[in-house]
Amino acid sequence: SNIALDFKGSTFQALNHFFELHLPGFFNIENALAMLATGSALGLSPDAMQRALRETAGIPGRMELVPNARGIDIVIDYAVTPDAFEKLYTTVLALKIPGTKIIHVFGACGDRDRGKRPVMGKIASEKADIIILTNEDPYYEDPERIINEIESGVVRKQTSENYYRIFDRREAIRKALELAEQGDIVLITGKGAEETMAIGKKRISWKERQVIEEELTKISELPRQK
Repeated sequence: SNIALDFKGSTFQALNHFFELHLPGFFNIENALAMLATGSALGLSPDAMQRALRETAGIPGRMELVPNARGIDIVIDYAVTPDAFEKLYTTVLALKIPGTKIIHVFGACGDRDRGKRPVMGKIASEKADIIILTNEDPYYEDPERIINEIESGVVRKQTSENYYRIFDRREAIRKALELAEQGDIVLITGKGAEETMAIGKKRISWKERQVIEEELTKISELPRQK
């Protein structure tokens, strides 16, 4: 009961005590409740479990928040399946401020389940205000075919208005950050905390958070338009 959620974490009441969790999303409260049930069965005190939950840190690449000075909620997540998209949006939509936008940057892995691609396109296009399709890990598959198959599920979106195809992932992230305003949510999914991107035989260096931080810096250094 008494649940309060934001991107930095959550608080809730259980076992007649309040608990603080530095992990966002209701699914993390469900995970915490499983821990509380197990801890109670093992005889742990509520105070001990309060400390344990309070000290639990997030996992890189899973609902990872990227701090910034622009007042944007930038979230990195591994989500690569329709089910993961549904769970992600259940969390994000509950935290969305009325009048703000959700901007979602994503793609799909090459040489993998192709049937999920249009489903992911449909989910994102129905729930996000702006979607940007981009490369993820194409491996040996044609990146254009991957994006075309995601696009086949896209609904209620207009090209260059609230829908973009940008193959270069860095450029796609930059576009999302340029479109974002204070209070908006930018979701960047698929890569999480991985450190490479697979393109054919190549494994190029790729760190999602680092790229986001670099692009934020570049944007902040641009001269203000009068």
